[in-house]
Amino acid sequence: MPHACHSEPFASLRVNAARNLSGSHKTSRSAWGDNAGWSQVIDVIGTEPLRLCVIIEGIGSVFKHSVRWRAPFHIILLVVAGISIGACGATPTIVEERAVDGLTIALERPAQPVALRNYAFTATITNAADQPVEADLVYFDFTMPQMEMGVHQPIADRLGPGKYGVRTIYSMEGDWRITIVATIEGRDVRVWFDHPVLPP
Repeated sequence: MPHACHSEPFASLRVNAARNLSGSHKTSRSAWGDNAGWSQVIDVIGTEPLRLCVIIEGIGSVFKHSVRWRAPFHIILLVVAGISIGACGATPTIVEERAVDGLTIALERPAQPVALRNYAFTATITNAADQPVEADLVYFDFTMPQMEMGVHQPIADRLGPGKYGVRTIYSMEGDWRITIVATIEGRDVRVWFDHPVLPP
């Protein structure tokens, strides 16, 4: 199956973005000035629901064939390439479960988390019949048991029946614990999950 960045309608938009940057046979480069190519890309980004990787490929195609643009943007292209890894690829995840008080709480988290990167965390609460359980409040408590640190307890958003999520980062590498606290019918239910975090 072709990658989303190489399929239609993205392919035609990628070509159009490249033409706008480098100029067409109908418009001279001097007619629209040094910054006009960028305004064209901004127009494309603002009016079409494109993935970031499509824009990256369009810009990269122009830079590759233009000596005038290539030299000043070596570093920018390297940075953009790094951004595209996160924009065009999904982070592998792992699901762990804990049983408590007749409930099962499952945590979906990054499989090999790295410090200082933004990740999604999802908690799913079900009963003994495997039916979703609604909570009045759910928050995630991120701690490192081997050291003292500031409180980091983001409140989860409800994503669906019995499903709650947050986005956050690990502030440093080391051994981390995520405690999920759910308030259900006036009582707090909590479970925790330990795992290592790699250096950035």
